[in-house]
Amino acid sequence: MEDDIGNHGESPAQTIESNDPPATLEETPKIGMEFNSEEDAYQFYLSYAKKVGFGVKKHKFHKVSGNMIDRQFVCSAEGQKREDKRNVNVKNLRAITRFGCKAMMKICLRDGKKYQVSKFVSDYNHNLTSPQKSHFFLSHIMIEDAYAAQIDMAECVGLTPKVSYDLMVKGAGG
Repeated sequence: MEDDIGNHGESPAQTIESNDPPATLEETPKIGMEFNSEEDAYQFYLSYAKKVGFGVKKHKFHKVSGNMIDRQFVCSAEGQKREDKRNVNVKNLRAITRFGCKAMMKICLRDGKKYQVSKFVSDYNHNLTSPQKSHFFLSHIMIEDAYAAQIDMAECVGLTPKVSYDLMVKGAGG
């Protein structure tokens, strides 16, 4: 399904496999929804993606006079991996994780005040993961503020990341 304010000559997304998202109607992005900031819109789309079962990347954006005027949030499986010339020498290639998925949400700044959803595409050309496993996507991994503060303090006093990690493991009883 593709919704667009002012179709810009883009072709509709093609779907290989139909995946009905388990998110409720209130949790699904809609054209015209408003957000106070880009971060609010990102957190909303991140929450939607976690419930549906895919990861998110911040994608294209445009700025005018230092102000963000629009931004696209896309599925983490968006795009295609470029061919690596070194593949001839590699024994175990990395798994393919990008499938050209067209799922995305675009927001635009309206009247210089609020961001509004101007385009939403929910066509996935890959299998979605279950909501119980979607926390494994990089975009859904969140470090609690207390742990982030510990990491910052450890870095300030010159501890290496390994020593900092070992300290956190011991503190957690591991």
